Amino acid sequence: MILKEYQAEEIRNVAVLGHASSGKTSLCEAMLYTAGATTRLGRIEDGTTLSDYHDDEILRKFSISSSLLNFEWNKIKTNLLDAPGYLDFISESKALTRVADLALIVVHGQSGVEVGTELIFNYAKNDNLPTWFVVNMMDKEHADFEKTLSELRKSFGKKVVPIQIPANLAPDFDSIVDILSNKINRYSKDGKGTFTEVDITGELSSKIEVKRNELMESVAESDDALLEKFFENGTLTEEELRVGLKKAIMTCNLFPVLVTSAYQNIGVRKMMDLISSYAPAPNERESICGTFKDTEVKRPMNDKELTALFVFKTINELHVGELSLFKVISGNVKSGVDLLNTTNSKYERIGQIFCLNGKEKQEIGHLHAGDIGTVVKLKYTHTTDTLCDSKSPVTFPKIKF
Repeated sequence: MILKEYQAEEIRNVAVLGHASSGKTSLCEAMLYTAGATTRLGRIEDGTTLSDYHDDEILRKFSISSSLLNFEWNKIKTNLLDAPGYLDFISESKALTRVADLALIVVHGQSGVEVGTELIFNYAKNDNLPTWFVVNMMDKEHADFEKTLSELRKSFGKKVVPIQIPANLAPDFDSIVDILSNKINRYSKDGKGTFTEVDITGELSSKIEVKRNELMESVAESDDALLEKFFENGTLTEEELRVGLKKAIMTCNLFPVLVTSAYQNIGVRKMMDLISSYAPAPNERESICGTFKDTEVKRPMNDKELTALFVFKTINELHVGELSLFKVISGNVKSGVDLLNTTNSKYERIGQIFCLNGKEKQEIGHLHAGDIGTVVKLKYTHTTDTLCDSKSPVTFPKIKF
């Protein structure tokens, strides 16, 4: 079956990053399951995750290599780039922050900010990548959201602002306050990820009012016109808050904090809604800068431009050969076209194009600007090479691992 095609505005590219054992792979599995891309919730301890499919990963029960996953949610295609967290392998995240349009940094609710958290934040910052934090494992005993939030702010500044907080704590954790909607999302405990909205009552109401005002002020501070309105009226309208929040995220002026228990599939569905609504689409990001003959070339991420691809990872697969994972920076790509590798001035014939869910390859005939895919058995192309239409040559910067 040939897969559905998506335009740039219908795509979200999300790098799922974090220190080791913060729950990145479990979060990816929960998203895939909730979206219906899998029929069961993959577990690391059972060796059933789509993301960790290499024999060594199944044996050791942690990620060694990054993997590419995808699902559709709210008519949006989300490409997940699941990164290893152990420091021996964490440099792989540099390739993912280069091609993602959002960094989702997962933080352990017990351990808080760790060495890997800081390293990864700096990778994202160097690529000017919009960033969200997800405080995960809130179902664990001694998980402490307020302590973790304080550590995040101490490490990464006042731009770190919660848009959710837990409504109850472990071992009973199942409810999350959505500060944007001013409601509590109460999740089922059957792992299906469904929730019901309930009103905020009692002592929690005054606490949430303070948090909501903090969010409004942070959003307003990222836009002079909104700041003036906020000072005049003491508040923002729902529309001003939502539009302002997306702008603040895209300009890296606000780093939202979300709450989950990926293992219990609590908080994941709402997070997916927020990604489809507030994460930048590829065509909403700034043009990608490359060079040609020492002259800067800017490529807007849309189909109207001539084709240019950036290869960010190469995988050697038994009985298959080399898989070259790439992002379509501009234009679009179909099987059978010849593209110029500007790194070595050789031409490559593009064969079958696939989207990946772990090791599962799904054929697609045509990828548009902003999308991510893979092609098999390129002869002359390696990681960090550029492939493009020879009528408009460009070379994108190498990744410094």
